[in-house]
Parts: sequence; C-alpha cells; structure tokens
Amino acid sequence: MSVCAWLAGGEDVGDKFNLQLSYNAVCCMTQKISSTVYDVPVETTLVEGVNEQYSTYDIHFELDATKMVLGSMLGCRLRRVAASGSECSGEVVIYTINVEFNRDKIGSSF
Repeated sequence: MSVCAWLAGGEDVGDKFNLQLSYNAVCCMTQKISSTVYDVPVETTLVEGVNEQYSTYDIHFELDATKMVLGSMLGCRLRRVAASGSECSGEVVIYTINVEFNRDKIGSSF
C-alpha cells in the first residue's frame, strides 16, 4: 500500500513525520472479526530540495500477506503519530492512497 502526501508548508531539512497504518483482515465467509490489529509505522525524513511547500512524498507500507486469507475484507486506518526526532511543524496532506495486489493469476475460486 502506498500513500502520496504533500507538505502544507515549508519545513527544515531533517524534520520528520511519521505515518502509521493499522490494518486487519476479516474473513467475509465466517464473519469472525479478530481484535488483533497490525500496525505498520513509516517515518519519513525530509531531505534537501524536497522540503518546500507542496513538496510530495510517496510513502510505502508493506502489509504481511500471512495475516490475510483468500476472500478477506481489508480494513485500514491511517494516522499521523509522533516522530522520533524533530517533528514537521506543519500539516502533511494525504492526496492519494494506492493498494497494490501481487497475484500469480487472474481470478480464483473461493
């Protein structure tokens, strides 16, 4: 899964922002909802030339395929959490979320 974001204002080189994707897969065949949630935090450090207002970042979240089964419904929550160092003072605006699926063939029977 990837998230495209831009900076709402200029920031200092070396500032950071941390996005966390929390997810769970629910099997739609058994309708059992697990209370387990998997968190994937990705911290991004701003680099020179990409720290001005409207600079864009593409943040990738790697989901564990072993936590999902065929036919599951995927539920996700994306939020900004505290960074480990100098935090970006402005907003990070999310403008696109992409979900990519790796498959070995098209179509499948349940």
